[in-house]
Amino acid sequence: VYVRSIEDRSQTKFEVVREGDEYKDHETGEVLGYEALFIGSGLLKRIGDPATLLLTATEQESVKGDRLLPVTEDVAIQNFQPKAPATNVNGAIISVLNGITQIGQHDVVVVDRGASDGLTVGDILQINHRGATIKDAVTPDPGDTVTLPDEKAGIMMIFRTFDRVSFGLVMHATRAIHVMDKVVSAK
Repeated sequence: VYVRSIEDRSQTKFEVVREGDEYKDHETGEVLGYEALFIGSGLLKRIGDPATLLLTATEQESVKGDRLLPVTEDVAIQNFQPKAPATNVNGAIISVLNGITQIGQHDVVVVDRGASDGLTVGDILQINHRGATIKDAVTPDPGDTVTLPDEKAGIMMIFRTFDRVSFGLVMHATRAIHVMDKVVSAK
């Protein structure tokens, strides 16, 4: 494929990505970042404008407008201890990988709290199913509602943090978990 403006050979491995959904704070609605949908991988063959990139692996069709990210040599953390977060966490699940609607054990989720909120790899968070607001059948006013209490739904462990969002693995689930359910410091 041809790509725009790669003028040096200092980076030769790239990931092809496409902009996905916005990640928003569940309380303020502030945009925290954007999902990068993985399309494939490639090797730089020729520099220039346009440059030539050989696609070496793809999961989806690459289309005009896809972006390149240089492949970084992240060092995986091989040993860490699950622990309670150093700070009090009060956030929410804002996305789930692979676009499923009900989240269960071993699913990967995105939470709207990150390193700037004190989260680190290995932090354990409790997942609370958000209490629904329902019609109050006890009062005489048909417009009255009551909000049910949040109920513990599972436990997750943070395995990757960014400044304002983190990725976590649901380690245990006692009921279906959904996007917008709360995550709090484990008790």
